[in-house]
Amino acid sequence: MITPEMKVGTLLDTFPELESVLVEMAPAFKKLQNPILRKTVAKVATLEKAAGMANIPVRDLIIKLRTVIGQPTSDQDLDQSEAPRGSAGADLTSMAPATMQSEPDAHPPSWFAEDRVRETIDADAILGAGETPISTIVQSVKALNEKVILRVTIHFKPIPMIEMLEQQGFQLYCRRALDNSYELFICTKNESMQT
Repeated sequence: MITPEMKVGTLLDTFPELESVLVEMAPAFKKLQNPILRKTVAKVATLEKAAGMANIPVRDLIIKLRTVIGQPTSDQDLDQSEAPRGSAGADLTSMAPATMQSEPDAHPPSWFAEDRVRETIDADAILGAGETPISTIVQSVKALNEKVILRVTIHFKPIPMIEMLEQQGFQLYCRRALDNSYELFICTKNESMQT
C-alpha cells in the first residue's frame, strides 16, 4: 500500500510506471530520472517529504498514486497524513530538524551574517552532472574556518540534504530566494555558539 511514509525509491522500484505520474504532478520530480538522485535522495526521502519539496499536498499525491494503480484512497492512514503536527499542520517545514530555521520568512539565526558567506555551491549544477552534492558540501564546510559560512543554492527544498547535514553536526539556515529557489547556509556548530 502506498503511504506517506513510503520511500520514493521503494515506490519507484515497486511501481516504475508511477514515475511519469510524479513528473506530471510536479516538474521537480523529473530530477528523479538522475541515477545519482535515485540512489541517494530517493532512498531516504519519503513521499511526504517529496510532496513538501514539490509543494504538493501529501494527501493529493497519495490519492493520485493510489488511483493510478488501483489502490483504495480512503484508508485511515491517509486521513492521518493530514493530521496537525503542532501548529504547523502537515507542512513539511515542521518536519525539519529543530535547530534549523526553515521557513522562508523566518528570522536568521544569531550566527548568520551575509558578509561571512565566502563560498557558494550550485547543487543543481552538480545534480545536472549526474553527481550527488552532499560529499562536495561536507568537504567544503570542513575546509572552511569557523567564521565562514557556506551557501548552497538549489531549486527545491533540500530536506534530505538538510537532515543528513544536521546529523553530521552542522548548523543550518534555509530560506527561499527571490527566484523561488532555496539557499541553504551551513556552518560548524562552533560558529553557531558565537554571537
